[in-house]
Amino acid sequence: MIFLILVVIGNILHTDSQPIDEATQQRFRQIAVAAVNAERQTQGIKKKVVTDAGLQNWLDGQTETFINETAEISPDLFLKRLPSKQLTLSQASLYYISAASPGSLAGKLDFWKEAFHASTNVVAMRLCRHSDNQIGCLFIAAKKVPSFNLSLFNKGQSEFYVTCRNCDKPHLGKLEKSDLAIAIKCSHCNHSYDLIAADLLGNYHRATHYLQGYSPPQAIGAATSTRLAELTALWSEVVTRCRYSKDFSGISEKKDSWQTPPDTYSLRNGDCEDTSLLLADWLIARGFTTRVVIGKAPGKDEHAWCVTELDGKQYLLETTLESIPAIPPETQSEAVRYQPRFSFDRQKIHFIKESPDIIFDYFSPELWQSYAYPVPQTSSVPSIALNSLESSEASKNP
Repeated sequence: MIFLILVVIGNILHTDSQPIDEATQQRFRQIAVAAVNAERQTQGIKKKVVTDAGLQNWLDGQTETFINETAEISPDLFLKRLPSKQLTLSQASLYYISAASPGSLAGKLDFWKEAFHASTNVVAMRLCRHSDNQIGCLFIAAKKVPSFNLSLFNKGQSEFYVTCRNCDKPHLGKLEKSDLAIAIKCSHCNHSYDLIAADLLGNYHRATHYLQGYSPPQAIGAATSTRLAELTALWSEVVTRCRYSKDFSGISEKKDSWQTPPDTYSLRNGDCEDTSLLLADWLIARGFTTRVVIGKAPGKDEHAWCVTELDGKQYLLETTLESIPAIPPETQSEAVRYQPRFSFDRQKIHFIKESPDIIFDYFSPELWQSYAYPVPQTSSVPSIALNSLESSEASKNP
């Protein structure tokens, strides 16, 4: 089939010494891509290949001498010259052929096996004048992956190219969905710079997006005489109102999904992440400098809690207690028991620069590397639990 399609352009390729013009190059690419896609469909591969503009522009920018050299060097050596990171390619293969006539060149295209791999999604090709008045063609088949995108990740895409916020280098990464929050780490500098977690439907969002600006009723803590007393009142409200629950059964099978603060407040239950998110959102709304922290705690592999800075002191607020103490404990007194890994507020995600044995300063820029992320104009995390309950009640009471 490829031979029959490509032989159509035989008359426009002459084996003379003149460079092959751009119109001929484009025509050849169009027909070749159409032929490859027709063959892929015959083989049951639904996804079509396309000519990648970046890869094609790079190939067009090389000299004919450079192209012809591929016949003398190994494909692996040539492929190392590809700017794969710039082009976001996760894999690429090379196929070079030459023939005495256009028909013979087209016939050999049937052996371009890499073009018929299911993982191949982009191609590029370049005609050139080969030695002894033959026509040569260099074909590149590749797998192009997108830049990291949460929407694509939620739809099943797992392989991405990302640019590290710490060292500014692009790197290829593969993310697997997990019951726990996922910290995105650079393969170059080995530093984490992003944090995502799944909601009750299993869709992932950036951690900062769960802090939606939810405020407690103004009456709570209003009668207190000091800021510390107000903080304690809000902390007490969360602990006494919200029953600790590892999973909200009936809505999600994921044991460590994150709820939004409005859901946690209305449902009156949640796990450590859910209640920490609720408390942090409330405290931030009242003007307290507060972060949600993820790390290790006594008897727990991964745990969440809140920290607040007030009047030169830092307080650790545990939301899974049966009851709270009269005065919140300072982080220094809890440093042996609580080992933070990362934290976040509404605008930034914070990662520990190094890993000292004991950490009690949660706000020092000397210890924490912070990365700012845009705050969505509208909530990107739906209140799934509330909507589900409202729909259920509506069906019972039409």
